[in-house]
Order: sequence, then structure tokens, then C-alpha cells
Amino acid sequence: MGFRDTELRQNRRVSSEMPMEFLVVDGTGELAGTHDTQTTNISVPGVAFVSKLKIPISSRIRLTLTIPGGQDPLNCTATVVRIVRELPDDSGCEYGVQFDPETIHDPSHIEKLVRSIDIVPLLERMLKEDATDLHISAGSPPVYRIRRRLTPERNPLSRDLVEALILGLLSPGRREALERQREVYFPFTVPGLGRWRVAAFYQRGNIEATFHAVQTEAPSLMELGLPDIISKIAQMGAGLVAVTGAAGCGKSTTIAAMVQAINQEKDRIIVTLEDPIEYIHQNQRSLIKQREVGTDVSSVREGMENVLRQDPDVIVVDKVLDTDVMDLALHAAENGRLVIATFPTPDGISTIRRILAMYGEKRQHTARHALANTLQAIISQRLLPSADASEMVLVPEVLILNDPIRQTIRTNNLDQIQNLMTSAPGSIFVDAALRRLLTEGKLDLERACLIARDPDALRRNVTG
Repeated sequence: MGFRDTELRQNRRVSSEMPMEFLVVDGTGELAGTHDTQTTNISVPGVAFVSKLKIPISSRIRLTLTIPGGQDPLNCTATVVRIVRELPDDSGCEYGVQFDPETIHDPSHIEKLVRSIDIVPLLERMLKEDATDLHISAGSPPVYRIRRRLTPERNPLSRDLVEALILGLLSPGRREALERQREVYFPFTVPGLGRWRVAAFYQRGNIEATFHAVQTEAPSLMELGLPDIISKIAQMGAGLVAVTGAAGCGKSTTIAAMVQAINQEKDRIIVTLEDPIEYIHQNQRSLIKQREVGTDVSSVREGMENVLRQDPDVIVVDKVLDTDVMDLALHAAENGRLVIATFPTPDGISTIRRILAMYGEKRQHTARHALANTLQAIISQRLLPSADASEMVLVPEVLILNDPIRQTIRTNNLDQIQNLMTSAPGSIFVDAALRRLLTEGKLDLERACLIARDPDALRRNVTG
């Protein structure tokens, strides 16, 4: 660990409510006597606490800090160095104090305490193991998801420790939201280490949390093994592009790679509405504005209502789940924007059916024509374990719309689309993608047959 990492560790403040008693050594009047309070955060140099008392800056206090887990309390003197904030309704202040190191019997005791209630060591392990997710639960050891497999640590975490770890990340507003809603979702960043999206929630009366690593650099389309047609789709000037598949199949990763391809090749304004942000993009030829739902904008619908005022060329929409957002996406596509949106559907035909199902009978005719006029392509994907089970392999299917396919949407003859795909330049059947991956030795034949449209033909093509 370098000097900068050590400095960050020693100065990192962890939000934590711990009982504390203090006595103002040089105070008189209302400052006399011992007062009970709670800390708001703690670090190696000092703590912050709230009090109704008006304590002058530079006052010296003698404090006793009760440490969770049955450890001996910390007794030392400290100096009030700042007023962090004034509490509402003139109900007091939050004070920051700095420990007097010479009055602490074992200085390493503080660092051990901070580390014990700090999530960062677990996140460091997560990065070291290349894990995508971390789960912490009361009475269970931390569990990492590494290459889609669950890998637990050895020692279980106590209920108090899990609560301290999670509450240590929450601002007062998020703590209130957790208590009120029983769940809260938020981004978490450790400077110099990384970024995570966090889901904190109650389960059987206990607080738990899941941490998902947010990648700082999007992979390329080539690194994902996607066909060249995906790059051409990303460079389209206008229209609707749907990226579909089940949860966890890599839709966000594919879209991030598409955005990166645009970023490298085109001068574009790209606005994304993400829930949450999965990859952090750096501007190259394009200017990318990433808006996280719940942080930068209250909802996808609100973001879509105002996005055209932000002069976008490309709009990325996460999770189109209702008619209002679908209407706004079609409107943007009709007005010359490239709209890339995700849908939780397995293939192209089911995606078209789902979109049309959003509209009632009275709006079906208008919806079919709007969709036929704007839809450019549907990229559907699944993940399968590799032949040696060491990683997951992306299997794409691509539907490129041509005039005959557009006409089937207008006339609601969707069953004809699969046959028409053979004459749509650029379209790729999932079976063709499977044959390529099997030829390259990346997939196991029996696993591939599980998702093939014609398993018997796939077996004959590969073995014959």
C-alpha cells in the first residue's frame, strides 16, 4: 500500500452511531458535568458528535467512547476543532473533535476500530478476487460472486457488525429512507479504489446489503465477441434500437460497448438514463452525459420528458417498462435521434409483441405504424457457461428490420418475421451464433442445444 493509500485510510471517516460520554474540561455553567451523546462518524484522527450544548471551538473535552462488540471503551482527551453543521430548529450542533494522541494508550486501537466498522477492506478483497458482487448478511460470512459462482469467506459477521458496516455508508437522509421504505439504493465511491452500486434492505428484521462493482472502463464490442453488425447499428443516425435479454445477461455491458464505439468514431451528444450507472465513460470524440435515476433525475419518465431539451444525438434508456416512456422513446426516434433502449425479453419477436402489448386496442394501429417506422434493430443476447466453465460466453441474435419486416408489424403478422429474417441483410439467427462459438471451441454442444431454435440441426451441422 502506497503513501497516498495509507493517508486515505488514516483520514477516512466512517459514519457510525456509537454511545459517547464527554466532559468539557475547561467549561463552566451549562458545560459543567458529564453529557451523553452519540457519534456521527469516526476516523483515526477524531470523531464527530451532536450536542445541544454551545461548545466553543478549541474547547478541550474528556470523552469515553463505547465500542460495539464488548471491547473496552476508549478513554482520552480531545480538542473541538470545528462546527460541522448547525442542527435544525436551533437544536444544537454537530462538532468535530481531534484526539490527543498522547492520551490514547494504544493508538492502533483506533485504526482497528475504524477498520472493523469500515466496508472498504471487504471491497478491496472484492477487487482483488475480481468479484462482481458482494453480499453481507447477519450471521453469515461475506459472500463474493466470482465468475457467477458464490464464494464465501470463513468467518461469519455478527448482526451488530453488519449493521455498523451498512449504516456507516448512509447519509442521514438515506438512513431515514431505509427506515421508512425498508430498502434503499445508492451509489458508493471510494476515491482511488472504485465505485459500487449498493442495495441496502431489511430481511427477517436484519439489515443486509449487496454491493455491485461498477466498471470504470467499458469493454469494446470486439472484446465482447459481438459481430461487426453491432458496430454498424451503433453508428446509425436515428431510430430505435432495442437490446434485450433476461436480467444479468449483459445488456448494460453491450450498450456500454456501443456507446464507447460511438464515442470513438462520431461527434455526438450522448445522454444516458441509467438505473444505476454501470460503466463510467470518458469523453473522446463525443460528449457523454450520464444521468443516474434516483441521483441525477427522479425517474426514467422524467428524464425522457426533458431529454430533447438537452440537444442529444443519442439517447440511452434503461428499462422501458411502461407506455409513457415508450411513447417518449418513439417520439425521440421519430425526431431524428438514435434511441438505444433495453427490454427484458428473450428475442426480437417477443420484444415487438411486448412493446405493442403496452398499448390498448384503441392505440394498436398508431403504435404498430410508429414502431414499424422507427425500429431499426433488435439485439437479443444470452449468456452460457464456456466449454471449460471458466467464464460466461455471450450469444447474440440480431434482427435488422427491412421493408417486408416493417410491413408485418404494420399488419400485425408477426409470425412471419422469423422466415423474413433470412432475407434481412445483417440479421443473425441465434443458431448461427451458436455454430460459430462451437466451431471456435468456446461452448459445449449440449449447453448450446438448450437455447438453439433447432437443436437437431445444430447437432448435425457441428458433428457432420
